[in-house]
Amino acid sequence: ERRCAASGRSEAETLLVELETARQSLEQEKTSKLQAAETQQRQLQQVEASLAEESLQAGATAEKLRRARAEVRQLEVGVAESSRLRSSLEEARAQLADEAAV
Repeated sequence: ERRCAASGRSEAETLLVELETARQSLEQEKTSKLQAAETQQRQLQQVEASLAEESLQAGATAEKLRRARAEVRQLEVGVAESSRLRSSLEEARAQLADEAAV
């Protein structure tokens, strides 16, 4: 009986050691996965922040582009008006020259 009890105790102790080893292994795995998830979360937050910044920059760039296009349109209108005035001035000069020649 003593041998049987000792053998049973030895097996129980072995099982307890194996169980503790397995528990520690699972705990380490859990910790490792948690750390990996936290790292991925931080990376995701950095990517989201970067995208938000790029979006703001793109919006600012789009606004600058819109303003530049509006300025170009105003310049084009100014050039067309200047050209029209130049033509009118040339016509007036030609008419004055004709009148002066008479």
